[in-house]
Amino acid sequence: MSDGLDPLNSINARRRTYTHFDDCDGLGTVFTDLKQNSSGATAVLDEADGVVEVATGATTPLDNDECYRESAEVLKFENSFKVVSRIKFTEANTDDANVLAIGFQNAPVLATVLGDAGAGPRGTYYGAMIYKVDGGTKWVCQTSVGSTQLTDTTDVLSTSADFVDFEIEFQPTENGGTYGEVSFKIDGVHCTIDGSNTGERIKHEIALASATEMAVLSGIKCGAATQEEVLKMDYIGWQAYRS
Repeated sequence: MSDGLDPLNSINARRRTYTHFDDCDGLGTVFTDLKQNSSGATAVLDEADGVVEVATGATTPLDNDECYRESAEVLKFENSFKVVSRIKFTEANTDDANVLAIGFQNAPVLATVLGDAGAGPRGTYYGAMIYKVDGGTKWVCQTSVGSTQLTDTTDVLSTSADFVDFEIEFQPTENGGTYGEVSFKIDGVHCTIDGSNTGERIKHEIALASATEMAVLSGIKCGAATQEEVLKMDYIGWQAYRS
């Protein structure tokens, strides 16, 4: 039997990769809520193709209320992997929302996934994110290895109410596995540094020593009191090569 007709090919391919793709047609058990306000929640909407609403909470909404969909710690800076999402949001109050479009982070905890008052990601973590902050109008890319952080603002506006595709990819580099490279895409296009005359792509080279496991997550955080913020998610997922 030729390899092309071998039914074990697909099984062997699955052995080599660890994959989860959530089409948001149900809540399932892979992602859980990480939320501040007790009325914050994720819920499946009555919309075509499957859409999950991520809401910060409508009962007494407060500044810095937040809600994320969070996986277990399933990724690590060692073998190649990719994370993806497709989201949209409409800000309740001008540009006040803090939004994590897609990212992965070790030990995510409330108030520091994205900091209060537009502070952005916490100062020490392992992971990478595409996000916007309270007062910001463009997507930002960050990679963090402990307290060593690389941060670049893109030239892509974050104010659209349309669905947008996000992707972060990690690849170990060809130098003995001690370094890796993180790249970012929005709507299938490599992110470039805002203001670059040459359209310089955002690529972060990182050291892999002391890497630890990271959770995949996406969500939204209030930037003002009395205004609930809501994000809609069409899909979220990852694919990683096994060790």
